[in-house]
Amino acid sequence: MDNFARAADGLRFIDHYRHHDAYRLSFNRLAHRVFGIDFERWYQGGYWGDNYRCHSTAADGDIVANVSVSRMLLSTPNGGTDVPALQIGTVMTHPDWRGRGLSRQLMERVLELYSPEDAPIFLFANERVLDFYPKYGFRRVAECRYACAAAVFGPRSSMGWRSLDMDVAADRELAFRLAQSRVPVSRSFDASGGAGLVMWYFLNVLSGGLLYAEEAETIVACELEGTELHMYDIVSAREEGWERVVAAVMPAAAELVVFHFTPDRLLAGPALANAAAAAADSLLFVRGDWPLPDGAFQYPLTAQT
Repeated sequence: MDNFARAADGLRFIDHYRHHDAYRLSFNRLAHRVFGIDFERWYQGGYWGDNYRCHSTAADGDIVANVSVSRMLLSTPNGGTDVPALQIGTVMTHPDWRGRGLSRQLMERVLELYSPEDAPIFLFANERVLDFYPKYGFRRVAECRYACAAAVFGPRSSMGWRSLDMDVAADRELAFRLAQSRVPVSRSFDASGGAGLVMWYFLNVLSGGLLYAEEAETIVACELEGTELHMYDIVSAREEGWERVVAAVMPAAAELVVFHFTPDRLLAGPALANAAAAAADSLLFVRGDWPLPDGAFQYPLTAQT
């Protein structure tokens, strides 16, 4: 159900309105203007669920500022229990409305609404506003960065694969089914906002680099940049055999594999240690307890909002 509350200067706070066409479309226009991203196709595909909620300021029927909250599960090896968490994202203000404190008002409202849940709250900051979030009790957390030589995966395997096309309904259905049944991308640390969040990335960010290995029922999201193969995600319901899948999709020009998640299902022991860079500065800010120490993980790209 949509929630409305009065804000300052005749503005209104509007929460959780994805089924309200006018407000949702206005939110989408703002997201496209500020970040160049799109939510409407995601919504129309049925992938926008309750895990992602907008908290916005409206003026004369238009969304002029927003702070979204995503419910997440953080998986760690400590006790094998998923840790509920909340991720803040899509923090934006229309250019004509900046300098009026709207982001501050929305952040205060969100923290008031969600702090009683006693769950860690985190976000990935924009480099231009690194001083903004510590005012609300957020602290910066260091991540690790992983990369290894492409030769680690050996010669290309004969496993067949094909590109997925997110404009084709059957491919979208296949991707969504695998995203719903996937195993965590890492044994040591994983974050999940549900299959819907994965589909947002598949539709908007990674659509040109989705490869499907039918024999293994596994999707690899990757992109070759020069001689670097950027490995963004591996979506599979299977626990093992990922090394062979990666070898199958490895371009001949690749010399280095750069990971955008903690790759301990692909690399183990000395190989993982050799791939790990020193604790690296990141834009991750945390409020409350965080389940892992600095520099002990890499947050998965496809779980960022």
